[in-house]
Amino acid sequence: MGLPKCGSSSIQAYLADHDLAHACAGVVYPSAGRSPHGYRSHRPLQQVPPDALAGQLEQMAAQAPGARAIVISCESWADMLPGGIAPALAPALDQVFGARQVTVLAWFRNPVSFLESAYAQFLLGGLLNVPKPAFFAPDAPAPGLDRFVTAATQVKGFAPYDYPGWIGALEHVFAGMRIVPRSMARADLPQGGLIGDACRVLGLPVRDADPRHNTRRSATSLLALQYAQTQMPPRAFASRPKLVQQFELSTAATWGPQDQRHRDLHVGRDLLARLKAQITQDRSALERRFATPVEGLLRLPE
Repeated sequence: MGLPKCGSSSIQAYLADHDLAHACAGVVYPSAGRSPHGYRSHRPLQQVPPDALAGQLEQMAAQAPGARAIVISCESWADMLPGGIAPALAPALDQVFGARQVTVLAWFRNPVSFLESAYAQFLLGGLLNVPKPAFFAPDAPAPGLDRFVTAATQVKGFAPYDYPGWIGALEHVFAGMRIVPRSMARADLPQGGLIGDACRVLGLPVRDADPRHNTRRSATSLLALQYAQTQMPPRAFASRPKLVQQFELSTAATWGPQDQRHRDLHVGRDLLARLKAQITQDRSALERRFATPVEGLLRLPE
């Protein structure tokens, strides 16, 4: 299921690149319901009416006669919790496969890099179901990572760095199914990293993985995206490429001093203190709950 910004795109691309070889090994990544381009996830299922989801899942099953595992993947299903498609998808999975036959795999990322990457993605397109019009409204407080975390907490009912909160949300929606949280921190995984871990979970040999990653924007570009969205309505921002370049070149002085820019995009002292308190509270429970070690996952800067 993801979580978002936790390597799901890399896993999806890898499974799609090797789908024929994996099918011969009994693991099918169905093309039904899967986007044909990009990372080739099953995000198109989000557009399927709830009463038609079971039929779409049956098409996936029809592509996997005799398979020992069928993999469907879209990080947006977890991203949009407690809303989105997941509450309708869960009963459809139960109807077609039986709840006890479904395993929900959720990789987690170190909370510092997770929050910073999540905010960058929010600026680029959106994430965690935080409503952009309200976030960037003219009378709203200044945007930044701290305020994004507060907004996401209000939407979800738990802080995005509250990993037991994420697990609880998955358990609530996918009731009766096996929830398996795993760390994606390299220090917590054997050789092969995230792709190797996914292959081991699925009982597949580890092949040479394509090292592609999502494109990372510079801090200057991200700050331009942030500033631009405070200056124009969401529809106007849809034409952002030329506008962002214009803001980068002509309005950098309006973003404030360098230390303010750093606080906008990165975990600062106050937020880091909250992360440390959360981890102190949750460490023992996460060590028991995760299917991998969590030392790297929970390691925070001093």
